[in-house]
Amino acid sequence: MKRLFYTFIFAITSVLSFSQVVSFDLSDTALSAEEVKAKTGKAVKLIYPTSMKSKIPAMECNVQVDGLGPFSVAEGKQVMFAPGNLQFNAALGTHQCADGTTQKGTWRFAEHQWDYVGDASNGNVYHNGTKCDNTKISETYDGWIDLFGWGTSGWNSGAVAYQPWSTSTSDSDYYPGGNENNDFMAEYAYADWGVYNQIGSDASNAWRTLTSDEWLYIFRDRAGAEELFGLGSVNGVNGVIILPDVWKTPDGLNFVASTSKGLMWMNNYYTIPGVDCFSHNTYTSEQWKQMETHGAVFLPAAGRRNGTYILNAGSYGYLWSASKYDAVYSKTIYFYAGYLNPQNNYYRDNGHSVRLVADL
Repeated sequence: MKRLFYTFIFAITSVLSFSQVVSFDLSDTALSAEEVKAKTGKAVKLIYPTSMKSKIPAMECNVQVDGLGPFSVAEGKQVMFAPGNLQFNAALGTHQCADGTTQKGTWRFAEHQWDYVGDASNGNVYHNGTKCDNTKISETYDGWIDLFGWGTSGWNSGAVAYQPWSTSTSDSDYYPGGNENNDFMAEYAYADWGVYNQIGSDASNAWRTLTSDEWLYIFRDRAGAEELFGLGSVNGVNGVIILPDVWKTPDGLNFVASTSKGLMWMNNYYTIPGVDCFSHNTYTSEQWKQMETHGAVFLPAAGRRNGTYILNAGSYGYLWSASKYDAVYSKTIYFYAGYLNPQNNYYRDNGHSVRLVADL
């Protein structure tokens, strides 16, 4: 336990009152508004999502900065990121789904933001002392996987390949509702992993996948966007660091925006040929804890899966959006040492990482 200081926005009651500072002992598990009220005697609106109990990095807040941590994804719309990439174990327990069914397997978030499964030769995720391996993906595999075909939430919408262990290499098998024009919206929202599934102890519909336009807004369109991300490595894992809308680098640490090192926006993506931008920011696990406490998010370069083959783990990153592109492709983030495209098109049948968000 440690003492953390949060800024809360107090509801207007009989006395008009705005930001105040409340401090109390708590773990790094998110508290509900009701639990905070019980501890403080105040009606509050929390600055982070309250519908889940998963670990969300505790944000250091104060009166001057009204909530470090939120990320703008559109004008007037903010989210918080899940504490790690999505993982699934088909042989471990059961989980509840938004349509009232109970399905096999357990969903969870990675224990650390830098965690990724990879295959037998890379990655850093273990289960019962055994290295997890995405090449072993199956309905019976007792290990964690984290590279999923597009729309594989487990919801039987009419798609041929819809289970998280699906390995079909036909893109048309991954159409929600069996139609190439559907994405994770409206009546097909259950194709979204976070909307459909209980994840850990969080009920279904606590999380969701960002749309392609929202990913673009984070990297390109929000205020100061080019100064709020950089490529780097955390605990020896390559990836992309994105910072919240309001940022203060922890004392004793540095952050370098890759755009200040020559990464340029060209033809709808950021690029600087021949340069290893992963060297721009390097953090140990202990240093990252400080960055995380201030709201920083890390997206590891976890590679991709084609059928049961893993490619580019540790050097390339692919993260799904909720948006389709055409009959073959859906929209994804794609990055490597000198390149970042927030709206790349990639084959629906490939397994990519999933990083969910919760709306504020």
